[in-house]
Amino acid sequence: SSDEYPIIGTLDLVTDGDKEADEGSWVELGPGTQWVQIDLQKSSTISAIVLWHYHGEARIYRDVVVQVSDDANFKSGVKTVFNNDQDNSSGLGAGKQREFFEMAEGKIVDAKNVKGRYVRLYSKGNTSDDQNHYTEVEIYGK
Repeated sequence: SSDEYPIIGTLDLVTDGDKEADEGSWVELGPGTQWVQIDLQKSSTISAIVLWHYHGEARIYRDVVVQVSDDANFKSGVKTVFNNDQDNSSGLGAGKQREFFEMAEGKIVDAKNVKGRYVRLYSKGNTSDDQNHYTEVEIYGK
């Protein structure tokens, strides 16, 4: 994670299988552009990524960018599979996807069978406050 000391929760909540909006089900990272990263342990073909930010109330998370790479530092071989940062305010390139309301069903990202070992998910605050919340991430592949 980009935030070494989350405000609320622990990073293991991102992959614990709990997708609810209950207290204690999400990790809260500080303001600004923040990210969480998942290590798949080996390069894999990824068909879909499903992500849940906090969804206990209607809100939109800003500058949501999902990238895949074989480089843990995301310095080379980076493939962007979702980007709704249309004004490039997070500096990861201008995106073409639309912002979306968080829902209990999660946001499905078509990864188009991209290959990579690491999946990194960015956000930059939301319409309720400037914090970044991650409830769950699921990665599907072959």
